[in-house]
Amino acid sequence: MYRIAILGAKGGTGKSTIAFGLSKVLANEFSVVLLDLSSSRTISNIMGIKGCLTIGHDFIAEDGKLKIVSFHLPFIQLNESPNLKDIYDEIIDEAEFLILDYGLPLYDRVASYELELFYRTRSDSSHIIAVSPPHDFIIKSTEKMISSYMMILKETSQVDSGLLDFFTVNMIRQEDMNKEIKVGVSPIYGIVKIPFLRNLSFNGFWNADIPPQIVDMASKLAQAIRLERTS
Repeated sequence: MYRIAILGAKGGTGKSTIAFGLSKVLANEFSVVLLDLSSSRTISNIMGIKGCLTIGHDFIAEDGKLKIVSFHLPFIQLNESPNLKDIYDEIIDEAEFLILDYGLPLYDRVASYELELFYRTRSDSSHIIAVSPPHDFIIKSTEKMISSYMMILKETSQVDSGLLDFFTVNMIRQEDMNKEIKVGVSPIYGIVKIPFLRNLSFNGFWNADIPPQIVDMASKLAQAIRLERTS
């Protein structure tokens, strides 16, 4: 399984857009589970999901090879029932990609509990896609968040410290697309620059064409899992 955590230090920067777009593209070929861990529940709301996995009803929407799952509802007590592990495993066991749309903060009990469920019986690496707007202080905050997440992974899994696949700088003004953006980390597949796209903002990313940069990211991830299969 190829587990991908999509995270960033600021809300409203396109994490859900990227999670949704990657999931849709990859599901053309692979079985994909998109797990909504965000307190905003952006993707869950779009899909009409009213409940969540931790309360056990109305938590999933399916579209071909794609399953979209709401993990938890904000403002209710987290249910850590022993049965939850079985339900969680049943949902993700057949997935080739598990994509997680993270909210803020990473240190809340919901995020750590999902990690515990995953690593209780698995040793797959967690891959990371970081998302930031083109502002230096948010880029630096996102770099710190990557380090924090890698520490959490190490503490939870005892083996995995995470792999940074992409650092995505999103919502760049068109006139600034060719300018250098300084990022203090070295992603495996490099830095991805995505311009500000009005149709995503005004029509909703779920109604718009998936940006070509996201399609290209999905292509690289698909190639990675194909290589894993043959190695």
